[in-house]
Amino acid sequence: MSTAKVRMRAAVLRALALAAALLVPGSAAAQQAATVQGTVTDAATGVPIPEVRVSVTGTPLQAVTDVRGSYRITGVRAGPVTIQ
Repeated sequence: MSTAKVRMRAAVLRALALAAALLVPGSAAAQQAATVQGTVTDAATGVPIPEVRVSVTGTPLQAVTDVRGSYRITGVRAGPVTIQ
């Protein structure tokens, strides 16, 4: 096989390997869990509100705000979610 053909074949194999490597992390990331955290405050005064139940819509995941109005929910599926 000529040198040009060997180089071309190697380049094609590298490109295919790179494409395959880029596809794997995307599917793995879709299965990863994330953490949602924040603070609940009064809209008018900005004062933190304790003991508010915060949940991820469509899941059993929830938390209750602490005395600073802060909450943290772990195990949330990666991607956009709605908090209520």
